[in-house]
This record gives sequence, C-alpha cells and structure tokens, in this order.
Amino acid sequence: MLLHTWLPATLRGAGITVVETSGWTGRSHGSLPDKIKVVWHHDASPPGDSPGALNWMISNWSSSSAQVWIDRQGRWHLVGTGVAWHAGKVKSGMPDNFSSIGIETDHTVNESWPAAQLDALRRGTAAIFAKQNCAADWLHFHKTICDPPGRKVDPDGLDLGTERATVAKMIGGGSPSTPTPPTTPTPPKDDNDMADITDAQMNQIADKVLAKLTAKTVRMNTVDGKTGKETATDTAFFAAVGATATDAARAAFRSSNYYQ
Repeated sequence: MLLHTWLPATLRGAGITVVETSGWTGRSHGSLPDKIKVVWHHDASPPGDSPGALNWMISNWSSSSAQVWIDRQGRWHLVGTGVAWHAGKVKSGMPDNFSSIGIETDHTVNESWPAAQLDALRRGTAAIFAKQNCAADWLHFHKTICDPPGRKVDPDGLDLGTERATVAKMIGGGSPSTPTPPTTPTPPKDDNDMADITDAQMNQIADKVLAKLTAKTVRMNTVDGKTGKETATDTAFFAAVGATATDAARAAFRSSNYYQ
C-alpha cells in the first residue's frame, strides 16, 4: 500500500491542511501493509519555526527520513509515500520501518507545543486509525519503541497513555477535551423561611419537640409549676419553635414533666 492513494483525502476530510511536497509520490523504499501503525517523532530542530528541517528530510530521504512532517501551524507536509527509514532499531514486537509510518514534528526538547500543531497531530492520527478501523493503541512514540530504551527522547513532553486516550476520543467523533457542563447549585434553604409550612405542620413540629423535651429530667429555672403561667423561659421556647404554636401545644408544655 502507498500513502498517496488515500492519505491526502483522509486528512483533508478531517479538516487538516495538507501540503504535498514536490516528488513525494515517488519516494518509497517499498510498499507498506494495508494497515499501518503510527510513530510520533520530533525533529530536534531549533526552537520556533524551522522550515529547514523539512528540506533536510527531503534531501536525506535515502538514508534517514519520515513520511510526514508537521509544522508549528499544524500543516501536514507529505514527504514520502512508502516505507521510510524513520524508526531505527526497535524493541522486539514494536512497530518498525516496514509496519509503521513516522510523523516528524517541528519541535525539540523543552519546547512548548503550539495548540494548532498538537491538535493537528492528534486529529490526523485519529483520521488514519478511523480510516483503517484501528484502535488508538496503534499509536507509538519513538522513545517508547527504541532499542536500547533511552536511546531516543522524542516526542518530548508528551505521555503515550494520555495521547492514546485523546486520540481514542477523536476516533469516536469526540473532541480532545470536552469540558463538563457547569452545574447550577441549588441555593440553601433560608432557615427562617417557613412560608411553605402550614399551621398543622408547625403544630406537629412543636408537639415532637415537646415530646423530646419532656423525656428529659431537667427542670426549668424560673417557673412556678403550679400557676400554669408562661414565664420568660416559656416565651423564649415558643419563639424558637414558631409563633404559630397553638394553645394546645402551649398547654401541653406547661403541664409537662418539667413542672412535676
């Protein structure tokens, strides 16, 4: 399989700007399999825009290069259509030059990733996997496949698990980061707002409070239990439970065990 037969249309269908470099459809070291894995790289060019890196890849196709180079604006530059020598020596079982394509990026160690570049890198990779009906675990990094481990550090600043999860969302039609819609908290109920409590409900509340109180053996401090008159303590209690307490509730309080 050769990339020029399907990759440009697939990328453009995903909204990506594609630049087909002169002669790219003739650059190949052999045919690729029908389904290809993807390996992300960075080119270690100087920080900032480095268009010279693309020219280097084209001129060095025969010895060391990759099929794609993505600039900091997110444009995919197509360099070769078939096998490319991008992977070098890899660990056993990892994708190599014959089972994967290499995507180089205009990036280096400790350089921040422009949003447009990173978004295009992810969207393009997701489009390739969607076209092939492959899962996001077909994505690899140069630093995770190289042998011996540690021989490569690219792409710097990215985590493979995180990027696979992001690409997986995009394969399914999602965005790389879908914010959770904010929820509107329910305001707390005003403790003094009893507009929705009926007199009957208030009486029930008062009776329950009285029952709790009469179960105790505490005596009121300033009351003559034989007169049946409300004292300052009584009045404070009824103010606490609500002004709608009925005469029956008040009578029950005055005749309670507090006065025995």
